[in-house]
Parts: sequence; structure tokens; C-alpha cells
Amino acid sequence: MKSRLVEFGKRVREARLGAGLSQPELARRIGKSKQLVSAWENGRTEMMTMTLADLAASADADVNWLLRGGDNPNETGVKRPPPRGSVVPLLTETDAIKLARGKFSLEEAPTRIYTCVKAGARAFALDVGDNSMRPALAAGDVVVCDPDHQVAPGGIVAAVVKEANALPEPALVLRCIHFKSPTIGEAPFDLVPMSPTWPVLSIRKRSHAMVLGAVITICRAIT
Repeated sequence: MKSRLVEFGKRVREARLGAGLSQPELARRIGKSKQLVSAWENGRTEMMTMTLADLAASADADVNWLLRGGDNPNETGVKRPPPRGSVVPLLTETDAIKLARGKFSLEEAPTRIYTCVKAGARAFALDVGDNSMRPALAAGDVVVCDPDHQVAPGGIVAAVVKEANALPEPALVLRCIHFKSPTIGEAPFDLVPMSPTWPVLSIRKRSHAMVLGAVITICRAIT
């Protein structure tokens, strides 16, 4: 029994690392504690069936592979499928502001996360820091942004605002973009919140703001 749990724990750890997730990140995705994830990986406790399914989906791993292994396909006939998503750097607000200034490289980001969608080479993730985009986004969520993804008017973007009323400058914001120019990010455009208690940011000059990318997926915070 103990050896089976230890081997299972090794596969849980391999799946987590293959998805580019830390123990706290995996725990948040499946609604469990970091301590419980550590206990699984060290073979100290069993995992419920429903949790196994959630873990497999979060780490893009095969349930049968997690349960039985598959290093030798002749024994089980099961191979772990390659990940279908992307691993992207997680940026802080300071990182994003430096990126807008051309003073930060994505390779410098110390943390990376796994996303189940395919993202471009310049994609990155951001923590949502406020509730200006409720109900679409809430503080504690994580969004993945892709500079190479085309966004339609009204789509959600990440932008660094250098000059706007009611904001300390420069500031990183997530807003719906409404623009008149045929080129995304070319002034004039408005950055519109979904919550009515937050101000609309009207950008009239290109130097006043830089659109970093379109939001292509959301990782919902577990509350």
C-alpha cells in the first residue's frame, strides 16, 4: 500500500512539474491546500476520485497514467499525452510597467504558469489586482494576455496607462477597449471598466498608454 502511494505521488509531482505549476498553484486550481498536495506527492495520503479528475484536468495529465503509470507501454498500454497548452511567465505590475517601457524581458520573470490554451511566444500572465472588471474578472484571478492575439472592440486588454485622470501614473489596468482607429492600441481609444464605480480612461495620445495584449483566458480564483 505504502509503495503504491509513493509511486502515485511521484507521478503527481511529475504531472505538476510538467505543467509548469508550483504546489500552491496546483492547490489553488483544484481547491485544496498546498500541504495536501505535498502529502500526495510524498505518498502520505490517498486522493479522492473527484480530486483525481480535477488534478488530471489542471495538469493536463491522463487519469489512467496517474493511477497506473505507463513508463512501459507494454504493461498497461497507457502513455501520458503531451501537454496541449502553454507555459507562460507570470508578471507583477512592476514587471508589466517595465515591459511597456522596453526595460523588461519575459525571460526575466522568475515564475511561470501553465495554461490550457495555446498562447503565442510573447504571451504572459497577470494577477488581477482589483474588481474594476466584475463580473468578468475579480481580484485574485489570473489572466493570460497575448500581444499577437487580435481583439475586437469591447474585448478585454491589459494596458499600462501613463497619463489619465483618477489614476496614479503609470498604472497597469485591465479594461474593455473601445477604439476608433483601425489599428488596436492607436489613440484615440477608451479603456472601459465593467464595474460602474470605476472610471473610464480616455486615451487621446499614443504616448499616454500602451496596450500590452488581449486577454485570451482566465484562471478563476477559488473562494
